[in-house]
Amino acid sequence: MQKGICRYCGQEVWLIDSHIIPKSFYLLKQWGQCVGIDAKQILLDKVHSQNGFKEPLLCKACDNKLGYLDNCAYQFLFHDVPRAERCQDGLLEFLLLKPRDFNYNNIRRFFVSLLWRASISSKIPYSLGRYENIALQILKHERTDSDNLFVPLIYRREINTNLDIVAGVMSKSVMGNIELCLGFPHYQIIFIKDFLANKDAELAQQLRLLFARQGIRVYCIKRPSVFEYAFLHTLQQLQTKYLRLK
Repeated sequence: MQKGICRYCGQEVWLIDSHIIPKSFYLLKQWGQCVGIDAKQILLDKVHSQNGFKEPLLCKACDNKLGYLDNCAYQFLFHDVPRAERCQDGLLEFLLLKPRDFNYNNIRRFFVSLLWRASISSKIPYSLGRYENIALQILKHERTDSDNLFVPLIYRREINTNLDIVAGVMSKSVMGNIELCLGFPHYQIIFIKDFLANKDAELAQQLRLLFARQGIRVYCIKRPSVFEYAFLHTLQQLQTKYLRLK
Protein backbone atom coordinates (compact mmCIF):
# COMPACT_ATOMS: atom_id res chain seq x y z
CA MET A 1 0.00 0.00 0.00
CA GLN A 2 1.06 3.56 -0.60
CA LYS A 3 -0.29 6.92 0.44
CA GLY A 4 -1.78 9.26 -2.14
CA ILE A 5 -4.92 11.00 -3.36
CA CYS A 6 -7.87 8.70 -3.92
CA ARG A 7 -9.21 9.43 -7.40
CA TYR A 8 -12.79 8.84 -6.24
CA CYS A 9 -13.17 10.69 -2.92
CA GLY A 10 -10.25 13.09 -3.40
CA GLN A 11 -8.83 12.48 0.08
CA GLU A 12 -5.18 11.79 0.92
CA VAL A 13 -5.33 8.22 2.20
CA TRP A 14 -3.72 4.81 1.92
CA LEU A 15 -4.36 3.48 -1.57
CA ILE A 16 -4.90 -0.12 -2.59
CA ASP A 17 -4.27 -1.76 -5.95
CA SER A 18 -7.55 -1.32 -7.83
CA HIS A 19 -8.41 -3.55 -10.77
CA ILE A 20 -9.47 -1.75 -13.94
CA ILE A 21 -11.18 -4.84 -15.35
CA PRO A 22 -12.59 -6.68 -12.30
CA LYS A 23 -10.42 -9.62 -11.25
CA SER A 24 -13.35 -12.05 -11.40
CA PHE A 25 -13.80 -11.29 -15.13
CA TYR A 26 -10.47 -12.95 -15.93
CA LEU A 27 -11.99 -16.36 -15.06
CA LEU A 28 -8.65 -17.45 -13.60
CA LYS A 29 -10.14 -20.50 -11.88
CA GLN A 30 -11.17 -21.74 -15.31
CA TRP A 31 -8.15 -20.72 -17.42
CA GLY A 32 -5.36 -20.56 -14.83
CA GLN A 33 -3.62 -17.74 -16.70
CA CYS A 34 -4.35 -14.65 -18.72
CA VAL A 35 -2.43 -12.19 -20.87
CA GLY A 36 -2.95 -8.43 -20.74
CA ILE A 37 -2.46 -6.19 -23.78
CA ASP A 38 -2.93 -2.44 -23.67
CA ALA A 39 -4.33 -0.03 -26.26
CA LYS A 40 -0.93 0.26 -27.98
CA GLN A 41 -0.77 -3.54 -28.16
CA ILE A 42 2.15 -3.74 -25.75
CA LEU A 43 2.24 -6.73 -23.40
CA LEU A 44 1.53 -5.65 -19.82
CA ASP A 45 1.77 -8.85 -17.83
CA LYS A 46 0.93 -12.50 -17.67
CA VAL A 47 -1.64 -13.34 -15.02
CA HIS A 48 -1.47 -16.57 -13.04
CA SER A 49 -3.45 -16.23 -9.81
CA GLN A 50 -4.10 -12.48 -9.78
CA ASN A 51 -2.60 -9.24 -11.18
CA GLY A 52 -4.23 -8.00 -14.38
CA PHE A 53 -4.73 -4.32 -15.12
CA LYS A 54 -4.42 -2.74 -11.68
CA GLU A 55 -2.67 0.09 -9.87
CA PRO A 56 -3.06 2.17 -6.66
CA LEU A 57 -5.91 4.52 -7.58
CA LEU A 58 -8.50 4.25 -4.82
CA CYS A 59 -8.80 3.90 -1.07
CA LYS A 60 -10.31 0.70 0.27
CA ALA A 61 -13.70 2.28 1.04
CA CYS A 62 -14.11 3.70 -2.46
CA ASP A 63 -12.83 0.52 -4.09
CA ASN A 64 -15.52 -1.38 -2.16
CA LYS A 65 -18.19 0.97 -3.50
CA LEU A 66 -17.20 0.11 -7.05
CA GLY A 67 -16.72 -3.52 -6.03
CA TYR A 68 -20.46 -3.79 -5.37
CA LEU A 69 -21.11 -2.75 -8.97
CA ASP A 70 -18.49 -5.26 -10.15
CA ASN A 71 -20.38 -8.04 -8.41
CA CYS A 72 -23.65 -6.97 -10.03
CA ALA A 73 -21.98 -6.96 -13.45
CA TYR A 74 -20.41 -10.38 -12.92
CA GLN A 75 -23.84 -11.84 -12.18
CA PHE A 76 -25.23 -10.08 -15.26
CA LEU A 77 -22.50 -11.05 -17.74
CA PHE A 78 -21.65 -14.57 -16.63
CA HIS A 79 -25.03 -15.80 -15.37
CA ASP A 80 -27.91 -13.72 -16.74
CA VAL A 81 -26.68 -13.08 -20.29
CA PRO A 82 -25.87 -16.73 -21.18
CA ARG A 83 -29.41 -17.73 -20.09
CA ALA A 84 -31.18 -14.93 -21.94
CA GLU A 85 -33.60 -15.48 -24.81
CA ARG A 86 -31.88 -16.07 -28.16
CA CYS A 87 -33.25 -14.02 -31.06
CA GLN A 88 -32.39 -13.38 -34.72
CA ASP A 89 -31.74 -10.06 -36.45
CA GLY A 90 -31.40 -11.17 -40.05
CA LEU A 91 -28.29 -13.34 -40.10
CA LEU A 92 -27.15 -12.09 -36.69
CA GLU A 93 -27.98 -13.79 -33.42
CA PHE A 94 -28.38 -11.87 -30.19
CA LEU A 95 -29.31 -12.47 -26.57
CA LEU A 96 -32.23 -10.34 -25.39
CA LEU A 97 -32.47 -9.25 -21.77
CA LYS A 98 -35.78 -7.73 -20.75
CA PRO A 99 -36.23 -5.22 -17.89
CA ARG A 100 -37.22 -7.98 -15.46
CA ASP A 101 -33.90 -9.73 -16.16
CA PHE A 102 -31.55 -7.03 -14.85
CA ASN A 103 -31.17 -3.94 -12.69
CA TYR A 104 -30.53 -1.25 -15.30
CA ASN A 105 -29.18 1.37 -12.88
CA ASN A 106 -26.58 -0.97 -11.34
CA ILE A 107 -25.41 -2.35 -14.68
CA ARG A 108 -25.33 1.13 -16.20
CA ARG A 109 -23.27 2.53 -13.31
CA PHE A 110 -20.88 -0.41 -13.52
CA PHE A 111 -20.05 0.34 -17.15
CA VAL A 112 -19.61 4.04 -16.37
CA SER A 113 -17.20 3.04 -13.58
CA LEU A 114 -15.31 0.66 -15.89
CA LEU A 115 -14.79 3.36 -18.50
CA TRP A 116 -13.83 5.90 -15.83
CA ARG A 117 -11.28 3.52 -14.29
CA ALA A 118 -9.73 2.89 -17.70
CA SER A 119 -9.48 6.63 -18.29
CA ILE A 120 -7.69 7.43 -15.01
CA SER A 121 -5.29 4.48 -15.27
CA SER A 122 -1.71 5.25 -16.24
CA LYS A 123 -1.39 1.74 -17.67
CA ILE A 124 -4.09 2.25 -20.27
CA PRO A 125 -3.32 4.98 -22.84
CA TYR A 126 -6.88 6.20 -23.24
CA SER A 127 -8.51 9.32 -21.82
CA LEU A 128 -12.09 10.51 -21.65
CA GLY A 129 -10.79 14.07 -21.62
CA ARG A 130 -13.47 16.49 -20.41
CA TYR A 131 -15.88 13.57 -20.01
CA GLU A 132 -13.76 12.03 -17.24
CA ASN A 133 -15.07 14.34 -14.53
CA ILE A 134 -18.62 13.96 -15.84
CA ALA A 135 -18.35 10.19 -15.40
CA LEU A 136 -17.10 10.62 -11.83
CA GLN A 137 -19.91 13.01 -10.98
CA ILE A 138 -22.46 10.50 -12.30
CA LEU A 139 -20.91 7.73 -10.20
CA LYS A 140 -21.05 9.92 -7.07
CA HIS A 141 -24.65 11.00 -7.81
CA GLU A 142 -23.48 14.61 -8.11
CA ARG A 143 -24.80 14.95 -11.66
CA THR A 144 -27.98 13.82 -13.39
CA ASP A 145 -27.20 10.79 -15.51
CA SER A 146 -27.74 10.84 -19.26
CA ASP A 147 -28.46 7.64 -21.17
CA ASN A 148 -26.66 9.13 -24.17
CA LEU A 149 -23.30 9.11 -22.35
CA PHE A 150 -20.88 6.22 -21.75
CA VAL A 151 -22.99 3.57 -23.46
CA PRO A 152 -21.54 0.04 -23.77
CA LEU A 153 -22.17 -2.09 -26.83
CA ILE A 154 -21.81 -5.65 -25.53
CA TYR A 155 -20.73 -8.57 -27.71
CA ARG A 156 -20.47 -12.14 -26.44
CA ARG A 157 -17.81 -14.33 -28.03
CA GLU A 158 -19.00 -17.84 -28.91
CA ILE A 159 -15.86 -19.04 -30.67
CA ASN A 160 -12.66 -20.64 -29.39
CA THR A 161 -9.46 -18.73 -30.17
CA ASN A 162 -6.41 -17.44 -28.36
CA LEU A 163 -8.52 -14.57 -27.04
CA ASP A 164 -10.04 -16.96 -24.51
CA ILE A 165 -7.05 -16.14 -22.29
CA VAL A 166 -6.63 -12.48 -23.26
CA ALA A 167 -7.79 -9.35 -21.49
CA GLY A 168 -7.00 -6.25 -23.47
CA VAL A 169 -7.87 -2.69 -24.36
CA MET A 170 -7.50 -0.82 -27.61
CA SER A 171 -8.83 2.30 -29.31
CA LYS A 172 -11.21 2.02 -32.24
CA SER A 173 -12.78 4.57 -34.58
CA VAL A 174 -16.57 4.40 -34.25
CA MET A 175 -18.70 6.85 -36.24
CA GLY A 176 -15.72 9.17 -36.61
CA ASN A 177 -14.78 9.24 -32.92
CA ILE A 178 -12.03 7.35 -31.08
CA GLU A 179 -13.69 5.02 -28.60
CA LEU A 180 -12.40 2.47 -26.10
CA CYS A 181 -12.74 -1.28 -26.70
CA LEU A 182 -12.27 -3.79 -23.90
CA GLY A 183 -11.86 -7.54 -24.22
CA PHE A 184 -11.90 -10.25 -21.57
CA PRO A 185 -12.92 -13.95 -21.62
CA HIS A 186 -16.21 -14.38 -23.53
CA TYR A 187 -16.77 -10.65 -24.13
CA GLN A 188 -15.85 -7.60 -26.19
CA ILE A 189 -17.18 -4.20 -25.15
CA ILE A 190 -17.17 -1.05 -27.29
CA PHE A 191 -17.93 2.17 -25.44
CA ILE A 192 -19.64 5.17 -27.01
CA LYS A 193 -18.83 8.10 -24.75
CA ASP A 194 -21.39 10.51 -26.25
CA PHE A 195 -24.04 9.50 -28.78
CA LEU A 196 -25.05 13.12 -29.32
CA ALA A 197 -21.53 13.92 -30.57
CA ASN A 198 -21.70 11.40 -33.42
CA LYS A 199 -22.12 12.64 -36.97
CA ASP A 200 -24.16 9.65 -38.17
CA ALA A 201 -27.36 10.34 -36.24
CA GLU A 202 -29.31 7.46 -37.80
CA LEU A 203 -26.67 4.85 -36.96
CA ALA A 204 -26.22 6.34 -33.49
CA GLN A 205 -29.94 5.97 -32.82
CA GLN A 206 -29.87 2.32 -33.91
CA LEU A 207 -26.87 1.51 -31.73
CA ARG A 208 -28.33 3.42 -28.80
CA LEU A 209 -31.22 0.93 -28.64
CA LEU A 210 -28.82 -1.95 -27.94
CA PHE A 211 -28.39 -0.83 -24.33
CA ALA A 212 -31.55 0.73 -22.93
CA ARG A 213 -33.89 0.57 -19.97
CA GLN A 214 -36.42 -1.20 -22.18
CA GLY A 215 -33.96 -4.02 -22.88
CA ILE A 216 -30.37 -4.94 -23.65
CA ARG A 217 -29.21 -6.76 -26.78
CA VAL A 218 -25.97 -8.71 -26.59
CA TYR A 219 -24.91 -9.74 -30.09
CA CYS A 220 -23.14 -13.09 -30.45
CA ILE A 221 -19.74 -13.21 -32.19
CA LYS A 222 -19.57 -16.40 -34.23
CA ARG A 223 -16.39 -15.62 -36.17
CA PRO A 224 -13.25 -13.56 -35.52
CA SER A 225 -13.86 -9.79 -35.63
CA VAL A 226 -11.51 -6.95 -36.66
CA PHE A 227 -11.00 -6.31 -32.95
CA GLU A 228 -10.01 -9.95 -32.51
CA TYR A 229 -7.61 -10.04 -35.46
CA ALA A 230 -5.70 -7.09 -33.96
CA PHE A 231 -5.18 -8.94 -30.69
CA LEU A 232 -4.35 -12.23 -32.40
CA HIS A 233 -1.68 -10.47 -34.47
CA THR A 234 -0.10 -9.23 -31.25
CA LEU A 235 -0.30 -12.70 -29.70
CA GLN A 236 1.54 -14.20 -32.67
CA GLN A 237 4.36 -11.74 -32.05
CA LEU A 238 4.46 -12.86 -28.41
CA GLN A 239 4.46 -16.62 -29.01
CA THR A 240 8.24 -16.91 -28.88
CA LYS A 241 8.30 -15.10 -25.53
CA TYR A 242 5.36 -16.86 -23.88
CA LEU A 243 5.21 -20.41 -25.21
CA ARG A 244 2.44 -21.46 -22.87
CA LEU A 245 -0.15 -19.41 -24.74
CA LYS A 246 -2.71 -21.45 -26.64
